[in-house]
Amino acid sequence: MRTSIHRIVFFLAVVLFTAASVLAQEGPEPQGGQDQPRRQNNPGVNILRQLGLNREQMQQVRQINVRRQPLMDAAQRRFRQANRRLDESIYADQLVEAEVQERIKEVQLSQAELIRLRSMSELSIRKILTPDQLNKFRRLRQRFDEVNSRPGRQAVN
Repeated sequence: MRTSIHRIVFFLAVVLFTAASVLAQEGPEPQGGQDQPRRQNNPGVNILRQLGLNREQMQQVRQINVRRQPLMDAAQRRFRQANRRLDESIYADQLVEAEVQERIKEVQLSQAELIRLRSMSELSIRKILTPDQLNKFRRLRQRFDEVNSRPGRQAVN
């Protein structure tokens, strides 16, 4: 149960950051451009529209994303490399358990760094929301939780 909640919160954070990136990196709304259908179908974009971020808030989100992206790219690369090294250690011709344990620690540390970066980014965005926007976001998240907790419905990974 707790893992599902973490997955949902993680999913919402990813949706929020993805949508914020899409909206924040674009200029004015295109007039029937090719981007329109993709953006309209993106749930994160709809969440940001529903929150009603103003121009200044969008600029702040853009700045947060510009600073975050290279850090996230590097952290994700380290995480993938750590996982690859762990797999190599586990399936090596000669099993060295101390090496496997060391590789596990590397994976844990790289994963912790990803979580830290995502959380700090989410905190930065949370700080720019007005109390009304924050309440609206909480309601949207609650609705999402309710839809995904219905019987027969799998939680979002």
